[in-house]
Amino acid sequence: MTIAAIAYHRITGHTYPHRPQDVEASTVIQNYFTREDIYNALQSMPDTLDVEPGDIEQLLAIIDKNKCDLK
Repeated sequence: MTIAAIAYHRITGHTYPHRPQDVEASTVIQNYFTREDIYNALQSMPDTLDVEPGDIEQLLAIIDKNKCDLK
């Protein structure tokens, strides 16, 4: 199954296992939340989530950028 996942991700141009992209240090979102804030929030979740703090940072940065683009 792992070999199939690796093959699929290579064909589609994704990495396996998933590695979050680095979020630029200059993004506005860092003024709102730190990586530690995100990590602590993930630790306090009642259920375990298979997500990295970097994924959340990237998602929040995209949301922030999209909101700025709409203005």
